[in-house]
Amino acid sequence: TGSTAFQAVPKWNKSSISTANFKLLYPSGPLMDFMSDLQEISPEKNLDHRLKILQFLDNLLQKYSGLKIYYKPFPGTFTNDPIKKKLSKWFDQGRIKLTYANIQNLYPKVDIVLWDSISTGFAESIVSGVPVVIFNSTFEYQRVSPRGKFVNDALIDAGVQCFDIESAEKSIDRIFNDFNGYKKE
Repeated sequence: TGSTAFQAVPKWNKSSISTANFKLLYPSGPLMDFMSDLQEISPEKNLDHRLKILQFLDNLLQKYSGLKIYYKPFPGTFTNDPIKKKLSKWFDQGRIKLTYANIQNLYPKVDIVLWDSISTGFAESIVSGVPVVIFNSTFEYQRVSPRGKFVNDALIDAGVQCFDIESAEKSIDRIFNDFNGYKKE
């Protein structure tokens, strides 16, 4: 279930973000061991998508020494989450921190939110005003209705939604290099 009270979402009100010291929130989507129906993404494709996101996060952590990531795993999935192995050195260094805090309360405390799919949480973060990047799977994009594609295409054109590591890195760079332009779109 999602939020029905968007007006209650705390607002993000920063006027700039510094690459020397910034926080990224990544509330992950579910990692499924099996498909509950034949129309959803397969566990193999879902894992492949997650591994791309983890590579993206690793790239960011290497590029930006001032980056701290707050990771909120999807409920019940952390036991088999590949982030523990793939990004263990960043956990050990304190640059990735696990959080179970209420996500709405985190929006004003972070600088960027990374989503791995479009969800109610994505809508909440938009309402809060925090800069957002969606590293979505092409599988999810291909499943949306024509009307949904219109909205998704607008997010792609604005540099908010992307489907690969290079585009995701460009989206983050745009937030830093053209913050006012990002906010306008």
